[in-house]
Amino acid sequence: MEKYNEALEIYFSVDKIQTEILGINHPSTMDSKNNIANCLSNMEKYNEALEVYYSVDKIQTEILGIYHPSTMNTKSKIATCLREMGKYNEALEIYYTVDKIQTEILGINHPAIIFTKKCIVNCLSQMGKYNEALEIYYSIDKIKTEFLVVNHPSIIFTKKCIANCLSNMGKYNEALEIYYSIDKTQVEILGIYHPSTMNAKSKIATSLREMGKYNESLEIYYSVDKIQTVILGIYNPPTIYTKSKIATCLREMGKYNEALEIYYFVDKIQTEISGINHPSIVFTKKCIVNCLSNIGKYNEALEIYYSIDKTQAEDIGIFHPSTMNTKSQIATCLREMGKYNEALEIYYFVDKKQTEILGINHPSTMDTKNNIANCLSYMEKYNEALETYYSVDKIKTEILGINHPSTMDTENNIANCLSYMKKYNEALEIYYSVDKIQTEILGINHPSAMDTKSNIAILLEKKEILDSHHGNEISFLLNWMLFFLEKLFLLIL
Repeated sequence: MEKYNEALEIYFSVDKIQTEILGINHPSTMDSKNNIANCLSNMEKYNEALEVYYSVDKIQTEILGIYHPSTMNTKSKIATCLREMGKYNEALEIYYTVDKIQTEILGINHPAIIFTKKCIVNCLSQMGKYNEALEIYYSIDKIKTEFLVVNHPSIIFTKKCIANCLSNMGKYNEALEIYYSIDKTQVEILGIYHPSTMNAKSKIATSLREMGKYNESLEIYYSVDKIQTVILGIYNPPTIYTKSKIATCLREMGKYNEALEIYYFVDKIQTEISGINHPSIVFTKKCIVNCLSNIGKYNEALEIYYSIDKTQAEDIGIFHPSTMNTKSQIATCLREMGKYNEALEIYYFVDKKQTEILGINHPSTMDTKNNIANCLSYMEKYNEALETYYSVDKIKTEILGINHPSTMDTENNIANCLSYMKKYNEALEIYYSVDKIQTEILGINHPSAMDTKSNIAILLEKKEILDSHHGNEISFLLNWMLFFLEKLFLLIL
């Protein structure tokens, strides 16, 4: 953040001189103002950035016209800023306008249009509209394949984006197939030590991790980390990123102390290089807090969460998606401490704002509603919890599809809730359907598949005990009735 402030100071001084000498409407002055806005955007000061972008856009539209490339570029940056603020529909509206104008003037195959389409896809992906995003990625891939050689870096990049999208949809095997082909090509053309090859290997490791194949994932992460440390150095961002991924893998394996050791190391280096308030540091601190929560150190976790929340509220605003995410994590920590009412109060606040800003169908909104339902379930308010779970499940099924891991998680939560209500047959029906899908998509050894199988086994055991208990009750009642009838018969005689 310190470097950004230094850069801003220079940009402002340049802008002041250019405005005095060249005038406010000069192209060079506009470029400087754009640089100021870019810098503010990188600092996540989106409202300040937007103010500058809008002023530049107004002048460019008046002087250069709406169809000028510079005007289009500024509009695209406005859209990107809105996207980062979580205002996806507003961003998409501008992106589509830019795309339409660029297609009319430059033609469908121009690099500028390809870039705009990537921005649209990015926005759709963040909204969880993966099928729409994939459709555009495939069209981009088709265009590039027609005009560029088969292994061109730009084509490989698009294929990576397709694989990323498939991975987000929970289609890990399809994603892995693409990642492996990319890795093979890059090793042949660029060599095993090239940063792009390392990136592809890292993507393979991440997919394997999401499939629950932690040991295979770690093996690749460690090999990437070794090469990056030797070639790029320990302080290089890709090296730090890989170390963070290793820690995440260890955390998901339940090796929290090992994970924490790496996270603390990453946090130390990031703080030295980027400053305490940089977004990457905030992410690392959240990972640290996640570990602390899992080992029951809730007070330590909360202390860090509150400091992050305070910084984010000051730097990017209280309603920014990242700030909302932090508040939601604070609520989760409170929930784990048994402070359900405090947690619910925060969850409801976050849900209200996310619904207003991101929309009811956004993945983050869905996560918050799911957390609300979890909290209600812990409070044994099962009917209220089920109502929320069913609404979340309906939206996830429509948007993500019935086979998506996130949809499966919600189905599992519904089954859990029904189980707590002793509606074992209904719960079992859902567990079996989830188990079938998870086994087909994630594989029999995936942790989620294992959890579902365990839930089925536990429920069958409970059902057996309940049936046995009911059987004993019925047997007792029948014996009592026979005894009563026998006595009655004797009295009559």
